[in-house]
Amino acid sequence: MCPKCPSGKGFGGGRIAMPAYNSPVLSNVLKTKLENTLLHNKLTNCFTKIPQMIKANIVEDTLTVYAGSRCIVPYGTEAPTYSIGDYLLGEANNNLYKIVDIQYDPTDKTPELFYWCELQRDISEQAPATSSTQVARLVAFNISYELNSAGKETPLLYNAASWSQDTLPADTTGYQWYQPTNNKCVHVTSAHAVDFSVQSFPILKVLSSTTQVYGSIIQTFDSMGYIGLLRWYDKSLAGLGPDGFNTDGSYNNVIANPIGKLVTINSGAADRVYVDRLYTNSNGVGTRQYQYTREVENFSQVLSLDINTSWCVYVKNLNKIYINQDGIWQQTTAFYASEININADGVIEDFSPRRVFRAANANELDGKWTAKANYRLAENVALNTTSYQDKTFDLSEYLPKDNNLYEVILNVDLLTGTTVGNQMHIAYITGGLGYYRGGRVITRTASTVLSSQAITPVITAARTLMVKILGVGKYTLILEGYRKVR
Repeated sequence: MCPKCPSGKGFGGGRIAMPAYNSPVLSNVLKTKLENTLLHNKLTNCFTKIPQMIKANIVEDTLTVYAGSRCIVPYGTEAPTYSIGDYLLGEANNNLYKIVDIQYDPTDKTPELFYWCELQRDISEQAPATSSTQVARLVAFNISYELNSAGKETPLLYNAASWSQDTLPADTTGYQWYQPTNNKCVHVTSAHAVDFSVQSFPILKVLSSTTQVYGSIIQTFDSMGYIGLLRWYDKSLAGLGPDGFNTDGSYNNVIANPIGKLVTINSGAADRVYVDRLYTNSNGVGTRQYQYTREVENFSQVLSLDINTSWCVYVKNLNKIYINQDGIWQQTTAFYASEININADGVIEDFSPRRVFRAANANELDGKWTAKANYRLAENVALNTTSYQDKTFDLSEYLPKDNNLYEVILNVDLLTGTTVGNQMHIAYITGGLGYYRGGRVITRTASTVLSSQAITPVITAARTLMVKILGVGKYTLILEGYRKVR
């Protein structure tokens, strides 16, 4: 029942259906009120984990993909013939890709087989600087690579563009083509001529020359990515779907940790921007795209939206997401995953995943300032030396007894003698992490000169402050407060 409409009949703009609280989810998607933790009831509608799958770098025209990188290989629709621990294609590719996970559900309406493979050694490819023309290309693993004419391995493919519909357009030379019906990635060598070698989903988007990689890495597909119109979201992702508030006013969430199943979505019209959301359902986790998304303050603003448009709306004062389904506003336990821009050719031009929110623990937060004033380390201490003297001060009684770093407020007063040319110079102050200049003052006429300043050195767990000082005169060091820092 809508909170603004006790009768349940709703307002103008369509009927309203409020779902039951116990919407169906799998065991890996836990819906519960957790303990009062920063992670699960202070955050909502976000990723909490995006594992790094690809490790790569470009140095001086050489692309290196490092051992340990993982890729996803769509491998048809038949039941798996390999097991976890096997090498995909085995000796045929020098045991380069070790299978670390498999997904295949024969009960699906259209079963699809996916292998997760881990690269067993670094792959480096140097690109000849044969062209100044720079284009963006998608890079994928060529699992069943062969030696080229020079006898060199070619384990990477550089694709001019990508496609994911069942029928190819007129000229797609150099495309990587995901075939939805067959669940395979193939390479189009010329107009409609297909190389059926085994390929992974794209792992990188790079700036390259007309032949091979040449410039820089534009995007790394860590746990999610695209080919043509297809987007995939890895089973290891985790997130929080908004679902109201707890009695103490904190966020209540449907928790996908992890989402537990690789999900794909392959639709959208040309020249439009869509938003993908991962949602929980009776089969675990799925995706759905929406052409429009909005955050509103209350539910009455939802009712003013056009119900004939693909809306997905987050209502702040309810901490819930609503979609329109056949003219009815319904709550859904989803969270925002990415925004995609589909160009006039009907392929994804920009893929912008929502970045992970990583909650910091207490040790990773700067603390508030604690006033502990007029704590005198040294007061009007006389000095008469032309060489630097090291002075060490113990702060163990001043600072808390733990292993954290602390930033302190240190007032430094330097007073010179009356002889012209007398100086006081603190050249170096450190608490064990970086150093600070403590000031310098010189007598120019026959009278003393006073210099005062405040600095904020960081003190390590050793709890000592070291000062390097020279001159003729007096110095005073006074602590005024501290705070914990990262």
